[in-house]
Amino acid sequence: MLKTTISADETSIDEKIQSMEKQLYQEVGSHKGYSLDIFMDSYSTSEVVVTFIALLELVKSRKANVSQTTNYDDILLYPVYEDKGGYVHG
Repeated sequence: MLKTTISADETSIDEKIQSMEKQLYQEVGSHKGYSLDIFMDSYSTSEVVVTFIALLELVKSRKANVSQTTNYDDILLYPVYEDKGGYVHG
């Protein structure tokens, strides 16, 4: 019996960071939050982990802020724009 395995192309963390950053700043001047779901191509374990690590890196580098109203609610990403006096939440 022939066994076939299909595996998805996996995205590196750096590629995911670039992709998320591009999507986040796509609408220049936008102040709305983006659900974390829009940044995921699939819900495989590796995709969820890579997306979450990319999210943490964007927050760490002050390119994004996150908020969550209540436990288990959507995680929203906001772009951060640099201002003369510091950083401004999108």
